[in-house]
Amino acid sequence: MVQKVVAIATPAYARIVVEIFEVIDFLESKSELQTFDTIIRADLLEQLVNPWLVRQRLRALVTGDGALFVGMANVRNLNVPANLAKGKGTYEGARIQDIIHLRFITGSTLVQMLKATGWSIDEIRVGPDPSLNQALEGASLLP
Repeated sequence: MVQKVVAIATPAYARIVVEIFEVIDFLESKSELQTFDTIIRADLLEQLVNPWLVRQRLRALVTGDGALFVGMANVRNLNVPANLAKGKGTYEGARIQDIIHLRFITGSTLVQMLKATGWSIDEIRVGPDPSLNQALEGASLLP
């Protein structure tokens, strides 16, 4: 699967690194990787053994006025406790209860993680599960 993705992405990128993200030595390879104006880390926090360390390491790769965009599968999604209450705590092949998730992260724990690793937060956006629109009507979803 990974090799197929790499083959598709190769024409669009100067360099693609396929390694375990947490063991890449960012400081040693910084001259090769350079710095970035923007880093996008979408829906990967749950899969990392130590997402705090990864956040610290990414800081060295972002230019002074650069940005980090973070996405997450929010365990606060009402489908998770509803399914658990029904005895359906099984892992899935994707989404919030993905079999490769090592932890669950909420909006407030994400904010704490970013602040603890030296990031400032300029904006928070939420994109609730459309199937929950009626249940969430009028609720504040911001951490």
